[in-house]
Amino acid sequence: MKTWFFDSPDPEHTFACGADLGRSIGRDGLVIALVGPLGAGKTVFVKGLADGLGIDARLVSSPTFVIAQQYPIPVGPEALHHVDLYRLE
Repeated sequence: MKTWFFDSPDPEHTFACGADLGRSIGRDGLVIALVGPLGAGKTVFVKGLADGLGIDARLVSSPTFVIAQQYPIPVGPEALHHVDLYRLE
C-alpha cells in the first residue's frame, strides 16, 4: 500500500488532480482511500476522478447519508464506487 499526500491551493486544483488520476486508471481499476476532515475536498477529488473516468462529475454527490454511491464507467473498470465511512465505527 502506498500513501500519497498533497496540499491543494483550491477546489479547481483538487478536481484537476482527481481527473488526472482518473485518466490514468487502467482496466484493472484502483482502490483509493481518501482520508481527511469534513470539508477537506474529498468529494471534489472524487468528482474530478469521475470526470477523468468519463463520468459526468455533476452526478457525483457525497454519500454521507446513504453511505455508498455507484457510478457506471463508460470505458474501463466496471464502476466507480464512492463510499463514505464517516458515520461508521
